[in-house]
Amino acid sequence: MLLQDIRTRTVYQAQMDGQPLTVGRGADRCRLVLSSDKSISRSQLTLTWQNGHMLLTDNSTYGTYVNGRRAEGVVELQQNDTLHMGNSDFMIQWSLS
Repeated sequence: MLLQDIRTRTVYQAQMDGQPLTVGRGADRCRLVLSSDKSISRSQLTLTWQNGHMLLTDNSTYGTYVNGRRAEGVVELQQNDTLHMGNSDFMIQWSLS
C-alpha cells in the first residue's frame, strides 16, 4: 500500500500484512509515519484489509477526508482515492497481489 503526497510527490509505503495499519506522525504509535505535516495527528487513521476491501477508520480529532467528504465510521476506499489529513492531500494505491 502506498500514499503519495499530491503536492510534494513524496511516496510513503507500507506492507499490508493482515494487521491493521495505523497512519500518522507518531513514530511510537504508527507503522506508517507521515512526519512532513505537523497538523496530521499522531494517530490519524487506521487502514484494514478485509475480504478484499481497503477500509479506513478515522482516529483524529479534526478529521480525515476521503475525496472531499469527512470519513465517519468505517469507510471503504477505492484505488486512487484522495485522502486529506492536516494540511496535506494524499493519493492511496495498493496492490492486489
